[in-house]
Amino acid sequence: MTQSLLGVYVMFTGLVEYVGIIDKLIARSSGVFLSIEAPSGFFPVKLGESIAIDGCCLTLVESNLEKKSLSFEGILS
Repeated sequence: MTQSLLGVYVMFTGLVEYVGIIDKLIARSSGVFLSIEAPSGFFPVKLGESIAIDGCCLTLVESNLEKKSLSFEGILS
């Protein structure tokens, strides 16, 4: 357990299934494009799936099994 800035103790309760490597992070005027190199056990995946990345749910916009990459777009709102 760790203590937050507000003095409240928090504990991670999720399950980490896979660990990936950031391949690309590109800033765009509308937000960001993120591509992650994922382990082969992560595939198959479907476009539009919601995948939690460091606690943030992102929608898959592109996947490439040969390159083992998953891509997401973050949009500013």
